[in-house]
Amino acid sequence: ATGIHHGDLKLSNIFVNPENGSIKVSDFGMGALSKALPDNLRDSSNTPLPAYTAPELSDGVNFDAVSDVYSIGIVAYRMFTGQTPFHSTDRNAIRNRQTNSAATPISQLNKNLPKEMDAIFNKVLSPHPTIRYQTASDFLDEIKVVLPNYNMGETSFSNTENPESQERIPGLEVEETPPIEEDLPKIICTVCGQENDKSRGWCLRCRSVLSRVGVLEGSNVASPQQRQAQKELSNKIRRTFLGAVFLCVLTFTTVQFLDITLPLEPPSSNITSTSEQGEWTMVHRIFEGLNPIPSENASITGNVKWTFETTTQIVSTPAVKGNRVYLTTHDRRVIALDKQTGESIWEYKTAAPIDSSPAVTDDMVFFGARSKRVIALNALTGELIWEFVTDGNPTSGSPLVKDGVVYIGSGIGKLYALDALTGKMMWEYVTRDWVTNTPAISDNLLVLASMDGRVTIHDTNTGKRRFSFRGLGPLIFGSPTINGDSAYVTYRNGYVVSVNLHEEEILFYSRYYRLRLQLWLWGIWNDHPGLPKGVNWVRPMGSTIHETTAADSEKLYVPTESGLLHALDTQTGKRLWVYDVRPLQLSSPTIIESTVLITDEKGYLHSVNKETGEQQWRMRVAQNMTSTPVMADGVLYLASKDGTLYAIE
Repeated sequence: ATGIHHGDLKLSNIFVNPENGSIKVSDFGMGALSKALPDNLRDSSNTPLPAYTAPELSDGVNFDAVSDVYSIGIVAYRMFTGQTPFHSTDRNAIRNRQTNSAATPISQLNKNLPKEMDAIFNKVLSPHPTIRYQTASDFLDEIKVVLPNYNMGETSFSNTENPESQERIPGLEVEETPPIEEDLPKIICTVCGQENDKSRGWCLRCRSVLSRVGVLEGSNVASPQQRQAQKELSNKIRRTFLGAVFLCVLTFTTVQFLDITLPLEPPSSNITSTSEQGEWTMVHRIFEGLNPIPSENASITGNVKWTFETTTQIVSTPAVKGNRVYLTTHDRRVIALDKQTGESIWEYKTAAPIDSSPAVTDDMVFFGARSKRVIALNALTGELIWEFVTDGNPTSGSPLVKDGVVYIGSGIGKLYALDALTGKMMWEYVTRDWVTNTPAISDNLLVLASMDGRVTIHDTNTGKRRFSFRGLGPLIFGSPTINGDSAYVTYRNGYVVSVNLHEEEILFYSRYYRLRLQLWLWGIWNDHPGLPKGVNWVRPMGSTIHETTAADSEKLYVPTESGLLHALDTQTGKRLWVYDVRPLQLSSPTIIESTVLITDEKGYLHSVNKETGEQQWRMRVAQNMTSTPVMADGVLYLASKDGTLYAIE
């Protein structure tokens, strides 16, 4: 049909009459008309097969005879090689290969063809229409030159009476299928006796790996008794393995749901660092954290009772027990001072600087050192009682001593529970990052926050984790604070989280929650999953938080690095008031009666009314001060970064 461009030439649209050798072309659904034909002839549109279609058709460009020449080249390529040059199940992939890569040389796929054929097909399959043969005759003429013994103008079906006399196209000789030999060698499986083809790797009957069972041609077949014994042994091993897996799953599930735990060995004493009236025996005074101090007077005259100077900065919080003040320093000393005069009573030298604040009982002083050790000293003499070597990085967390057990975190990412009298490890919990702060304890519940952003609650009687919350980012510097039934944790990125202290973990719940949250973020789940189970509320502060919060029954006091002290409602997280000293960084606050005491980095001590957030008074103490104000027996102890400890009346 002169003047019609087919647009969808492929093998299934080409028909050969074996009687007379005539060729017909069908399926003109993609046919286009040349401009020379009458206007009353219409064309139609269909979807061509991409493997045979010229690339310009995929781009929506009007096709012409040159596009059909491309398709004829594809048909010829498949006739010579048995495959199309660009094949894929994806239409876009075929389009990319047509325009960006060359077809495999036809002489490599059909070794009977000369290499000159490669250039012919590179030209006919060019992605650029101007480079291709402009007519099918030009393409066929080139092939005639390379394959002179084949008359492309005549059909190879002209002599149907004598197929043997037909002239064969070089490279398209039909290989005769070899006759099936009934006596081909077999491989006999020695496990079940099944005969298998030599090419098989698996037994057809028992699915044994033939190479693994050592099967060879003509090998002896196991007797029925031997095969039965092997089968029974295999079944026994399988049943034992499945039974062990089932027992492990059952045990784990039972332990999780029924809260079954093995009892811990009791500690060898009931040593406890309890703060009595007028004392401050650990980093945050009591096990729950920075809570209000009863029976103390917040009226400060500003009179400096005494000072004690070291050679470098002091970052720890001093401890006050009885008539002594205990201090750890960066110049590698633990010092016991007279509470009345500030004079040194004894000193203990360490191998590395100390970041940890001391915890003191009647007879012992406990602290962690950068030398990867937890150390216990005699509180009266400063002599070494025991030291525990941790697994790795420096121990910068501060200890708590409760009911005969020392709890302290380390840089290796562990919480250690040590026997307070002997230093023997009772249990440990592995986190995913450093523990640089101090846990908080209420009754038998311990709250731990690590630098990976996880908050966990543990039973101190068993060491078992009861609850875990994966927070709103990494890096928790401040210690948790407990007040009532809630634990409060601050994140470096400015979030404050309130967690139900008595919440217990549900098996696989945290993974289910994270899956729902991720699906919501992807837009697959319509409803936001809300706060995780056990989280009361979350509040963003809008600034970095490094310090520990303080809490009473009504308010949570949160200092930020920007210089704001926020008072939040403990039940809702709603902000009640803000005290502003920007841009000065603030310390952790201390609550005394109706007053909140806090220091800033310029050395000022601030007294804030905890009901209104208004300043009551302010006094300058030192050049640089961010330590928690320690109030004990009417005296305020402040440590500065210039290495001085102040006792202020």
